[in-house]
Order: sequence, then C-alpha cells, then structure tokens
Amino acid sequence: SHRIDCVDTFQGTPSDFTSDLAKALGGSTLERFIENVGPLRGQVIFEHVGDSQDVALAWQDKADLIFLDADHTYEGCKRDIEAWRPHLKAGGILCGHDYGMDMFDGVVKAVNELAANDPYAYHVGLENAESKTTVWLAKFGPKAMRQAVIDEALLESQVIDCVAEPV
Repeated sequence: SHRIDCVDTFQGTPSDFTSDLAKALGGSTLERFIENVGPLRGQVIFEHVGDSQDVALAWQDKADLIFLDADHTYEGCKRDIEAWRPHLKAGGILCGHDYGMDMFDGVVKAVNELAANDPYAYHVGLENAESKTTVWLAKFGPKAMRQAVIDEALLESQVIDCVAEPV
C-alpha cells in the first residue's frame, strides 16, 4: 500500500507570513494538520515533525510520496529537493505547495530547476480553487511516462489537496 510522508516543522518559515500564522495558532500548525487529514493519519498519511534537512539525514526508507512544507526561500527549497530526491522509490513523488504564489518565487525557481535539470522529473502546478494554494509535484520515471505522469497527477491532486488544506 502507498503512503504519504509529510515533512514540516509546523512552525512556519521565519522569512514569511507562515510563522505569524503558526504563532496565531498557538505556535504550531500541527493540530490543524491533524484535523485536516482526519482518519488518514497513521493509516496513509504520516507526519514527520522537524527541520526538513534533519529529518532527511535520519531517513532510512524509500518513500512513495513526500510532501514538503519547509523553507520557502529558493536556497531552502532547493536544499530540500536535493535532500529528499534520493529517498524516493522508483516512480515516487516529491511535492509541496505554494508553487506559483508571488510571495514564494523561490519555490517556483527551485521546482522549475528540478524539472529542467533532472531528466526523470516532471512537474505540474495544481491549483486548489478553494484555498488558492498551488501544489507542485515532481514524479520520477522514464521520459515515456510524461503524459501518464500528468494524467496521474491530476488524480493525485485530490489526495494532495487533503494534505495541503489551508491552516
């Protein structure tokens, strides 16, 4: 069975408004995350609380889908992509949100570089109409999989929307 591993400090990023949002929620968005994923928590969706780089260093398994909500700067997002890419299973998915939002242009730049520089990576921006959040998704496989990846990404967006609910 497939699982979704979500990596986040749940404290926001100090360089943008998300840390203020976490403070408004008592210092952490973890409780809201748990509410959003509901009964999928511990069954399909697993949270990993901590700094993305630290969690990646300690990671022992290959993952089906890793959802990152970490540093939104270009440098931070690029480091996170590089740290997590080796932990994916063949055909695995690396994704996150805030792609395409003006205030997070570093995320856009890092994800676009991933798509341009890794011959096995394809990305699709998936807009969540309700929250106005945009999810980025990179799936890794042979180039022949490109259309299948895009088609599958649209289906997977429903699962990702559950994880990426606004706080």
